[in-house]
Amino acid sequence: DLKTGSEMCSVLRRHCEETGATLVFSTHLPRQAFELANKVILLDGGRVAESGPASEMRSPASEFGKDFFSLWNK
Repeated sequence: DLKTGSEMCSVLRRHCEETGATLVFSTHLPRQAFELANKVILLDGGRVAESGPASEMRSPASEFGKDFFSLWNK
């Protein structure tokens, strides 16, 4: 659920900040990716469609990225 997911992201972010750990996190929810990530990699059929800082991925350059994020911005 969204509340537990948000709490989980907070715990993971705090752990990485405190320990310097690197986290690889996979999600289908852009909100979680933007909440947790410094860098986002968007995969299309197992291939990198687009990657970059989370702040830049809010406005994707690829058609796949635009289509994917438009599903979540309705």
